[in-house]
Amino acid sequence: MTPYAYFVQATRQELKEKNPEEHVMFVDFSKQCAEKWKKMRLEEKQRFHEMAVKDKSRYELEMQRYVQPHQSELARNKKRNRNKKQKDPNAPKRPVPVFIWFCEQERNNVRTLHPKYNAADIAKVLSRQWTLMETEEKQKYREMAEKDMARFEKEMIEYKLKCNQQANITLDLHMAQHVQQMVAAAQPKDQVFPVQQTAAVACEIRQP
Repeated sequence: MTPYAYFVQATRQELKEKNPEEHVMFVDFSKQCAEKWKKMRLEEKQRFHEMAVKDKSRYELEMQRYVQPHQSELARNKKRNRNKKQKDPNAPKRPVPVFIWFCEQERNNVRTLHPKYNAADIAKVLSRQWTLMETEEKQKYREMAEKDMARFEKEMIEYKLKCNQQANITLDLHMAQHVQQMVAAAQPKDQVFPVQQTAAVACEIRQP
């Protein structure tokens, strides 16, 4: 975590201890923290910088312990991903998770407050905001995600039905060709039936 993240966390905790029943809107709270942080002296920020340095050391140590045993697994996963078939462009768009809905709504606000931040910095701020948000504040994003999930499930049903229909058509053609070959083997060359005439026969064969 960054020094500013520790500052926001400490400020939120102090506010909860002073007013445990008060409901805080995170957008307003975030703006207040940003203004307060800008006005703080360097010596006031020092303890938060020390906390960040300590946390960075802990993070690097944990990453060392994690990355080394998993390097071979990551390499295998990368190879598997290269061998994966390309996705069907006609398949329904995957549903958007709750957190991504939140990011889409709040990204511009963060960019306005921190114009010098890059994409990675903005992602960290959004992640921190989401973690500190109250359950009630997250509800509207959950509703967006639920609505999108309903859209995905409906489109997926239609997509699978269409795929099954196309598969049946392909199967009918293959069976028609097979029937034509059987008829051709039993008839003189001048009496061979075309594929169109044997398609109906193939359909009857496939029916129970």
